[in-house]
Amino acid sequence: MRVMVSAVANIPKTVALYSEKTAEIKTLKISPWIKDRVLLVDPGFYKTQMFARVEENGGYFVSRIRKNTDPYLQRIHQIY
Repeated sequence: MRVMVSAVANIPKTVALYSEKTAEIKTLKISPWIKDRVLLVDPGFYKTQMFARVEENGGYFVSRIRKNTDPYLQRIHQIY
């Protein structure tokens, strides 16, 4: 079972049932709903292609990185 919860409204946004053999990453569909939203990503969902889809659709994400990851800083957003 997968539940997506809104941090703002503190209520479930969607509930879906999947076979226990279904990989978690396959249950999350990134589309225009992500625009101007922040997705908090569990390491089980860590996939660079998914992060690219989030950015393509105007969204943002926060995730821990894997130990073997060599990150590249693309830009810095500063708020004063």
